Amino acid sequence: MIPKALTETDLAAVVSTSGSSSGVTRDHARLQDAIMKLTLHNPFRHVARTCPDMDYSEADRIQNKHDIMAIDTAIEDTLACCKCTRSSAEALVDEASRETLQIGDQDVSVSLGLIRELVRKMGFMPGQGSLILLSPGF
Repeated sequence: MIPKALTETDLAAVVSTSGSSSGVTRDHARLQDAIMKLTLHNPFRHVARTCPDMDYSEADRIQNKHDIMAIDTAIEDTLACCKCTRSSAEALVDEASRETLQIGDQDVSVSLGLIRELVRKMGFMPGQGSLILLSPGF
């Protein structure tokens, strides 16, 4: 992709939310190497399996959209992993969805802050600027 997208005089950088960067360069090999080293990094996302274990999308459906199917599925999943009463499972789902949503919102805020800073810095550079975003999902 790099040789087709960039000329020999174009400047580019690979920047990750984890803080790694190729630096601004014309070196296509350096850019390609930085791309190959990109890994999924979610500083505010939980890594251990918990009961209930839910992702940001599920937490959003429960807390913001009040999706009855998502709530019922999460409660059933919780009952299967915690061997607790239904009322305890409901409380666990509510607590986990609130926490997961808060953590996800923080992750989004940090990511958007990084993008805002990149766009601001690009605005001071001469020539045309392009920003390409890679994401494992939303």
